[in-house]
Amino acid sequence: MQNDTRTADENPNKQPNADNGGVNEEASARPFSALEAALASKIPEKTVIKRTVITMDTMLDRLHCPGSSQIFIYILLCLNVFPVSLNFMAMSIYGASPNQTCHVPSDWPNKSSAIPYTKNGKLEKCLLYSASNGTLLTSTEKCLFGYEYHLSDGKYPITAEWDLVCDDAYLVRTAQSVFFVGVMLGGLIFGFLGDEFGRRPITLITLYSQALLGVAVAFSNSFVMFVILKFFQGMMLQGLQTSNNTMAMELFQTRYRTIAGMIVAILATACSMLIGIISYLVPNWRQMQLVISVPTVITIGFLWLLPESLRWLLSKHKLDRAVSVAKLYAKRNKVKVPHNLKENLELLAQQISANAKQSVKSNAVSLLKIASVRRTSFILFFCWFTASVVYYGITFSIPDLSGNASLNFFIVGALESVSRFIGYFIIKRFGRRIPLSISFILSGILCAVSVGIGKFLEDKDHKLSMLTTAMALLGRASMGQCFAFLLIVTSEVFPTVLRTAGSGACSVWTRIGGIIAPQTLLLDKYVGSATPFIVFGALAIVAGCLTLIIPETLNIPLPDSVKDTQMFHVTVTDQMPRGITNYGLKNDENTIEENSSSIKNGNNKKSENVISTGDCTKL
Repeated sequence: MQNDTRTADENPNKQPNADNGGVNEEASARPFSALEAALASKIPEKTVIKRTVITMDTMLDRLHCPGSSQIFIYILLCLNVFPVSLNFMAMSIYGASPNQTCHVPSDWPNKSSAIPYTKNGKLEKCLLYSASNGTLLTSTEKCLFGYEYHLSDGKYPITAEWDLVCDDAYLVRTAQSVFFVGVMLGGLIFGFLGDEFGRRPITLITLYSQALLGVAVAFSNSFVMFVILKFFQGMMLQGLQTSNNTMAMELFQTRYRTIAGMIVAILATACSMLIGIISYLVPNWRQMQLVISVPTVITIGFLWLLPESLRWLLSKHKLDRAVSVAKLYAKRNKVKVPHNLKENLELLAQQISANAKQSVKSNAVSLLKIASVRRTSFILFFCWFTASVVYYGITFSIPDLSGNASLNFFIVGALESVSRFIGYFIIKRFGRRIPLSISFILSGILCAVSVGIGKFLEDKDHKLSMLTTAMALLGRASMGQCFAFLLIVTSEVFPTVLRTAGSGACSVWTRIGGIIAPQTLLLDKYVGSATPFIVFGALAIVAGCLTLIIPETLNIPLPDSVKDTQMFHVTVTDQMPRGITNYGLKNDENTIEENSSSIKNGNNKKSENVISTGDCTKL
């Protein structure tokens, strides 16, 4: 056999070099840029070129984020949580059922005995004995002459002011539902506007508008006026919540998202404690509304202090404004402004915009057109709907539970704050899906069983009645935990170009739940005392099972485009090994390594020195 005298480079049967780890050099070869070729000619032979992929997280890292700039902006955004949460909670206190009896005219015979008693030995609230020819009859009739309210501690809800009791008690639930209709429309409208015109202008417009409407509510001269003003205030409050939460999440890198979301959630639950204190100190509903609305005046400085979201500016390719915001970050964080900042921001903007052009237009319908997002969207819609029905259903019931309503609000706020603080460590360690599922199921069991039993007790045993109240508050605290987890999951699964629209769409379903919750409570009167809470429990358990299907988002970078989202869903569904991101790159380094010696002479040897091409375009 003739010996093969060809060189190794010419030999087609050449075996992979052992030093190369069994990888054929020709199979892995690729063209190199002029910059890399120039570098390769000037660096030692045994050197690896590490080319850094610029991402939003690395950009913020190099601007020393989160620094004093992000922390300051985040504190401003956290202040917006208070008017939103306080106004939501106030609706349940305004509609508290008062203690009243029928007004008995002075000429009514045997006036002291004109009010019949219930089976439990209490005075009837909506009936009095009929009278004929100066004699009381055994038959009863409705309160024809109005009502007498027996209010304590200066409490004065709208139910007492406009006689929303007995046959007109349903109007209280109607007012609460109309408020949430406004909230629903606000989530839909301002979710779209936030994606189109920016987070900052929508946040500011809704912030100041809700305050003005809140002051006007306090001076309502009729129930109809109250309902109309609350409808429009609900729109502004949801617009504020949607844009504000999105802006807060876009402010930080991936690894800080969880704690940023949990702080917002804890502040929202702290508002339950605060509304309990306010309702105790200021029991008159008009004064309470002013106490909630007027403090917004301190946020007037937001006009000058609150910048636009850098991520949104890049997604819309507003490069000049993005550069200004990045320079503001650098200045407040006391780092030197890089000389090539604009070029790197432009690269990011081009990447986001190029992918965005392949996306459908930013609105709620877009979520249903994208196959990779559709399933998760439907599940999130149902979960938000369920969380709202159960949470607000229990909330609207708190004034009617055993014990002091103000104290109950304070207790449930404390419980939720503690649970959400613990929840931060739980979802950081165990992910989003499992804790969310457990919280749903636990809340369903507590709400359905404890409150359902409490409805059957009818105050026969005071101690047992207080026990069921405690269980009901725990059930609401568990559902509050679901809200906190859902807020983070929702902000993580949608791309930047659809994030606010996605959050807005989820808010729509949340507010549909808010609309239905007070109406569901009417089943207590028309179907059975435990019916509302059986419904709540069933919904919560089903939602807990469905959450096991949604993608896990722990340690996954925020997707900026629809293309990123598709890769994200595929990666999560395939359950890639720990340490692999949705882009197929290990950890968060996002680097590509090449042996420079292969550029120069085709030799492949172990590397010793490392130079990053990221240093050549370093911010």
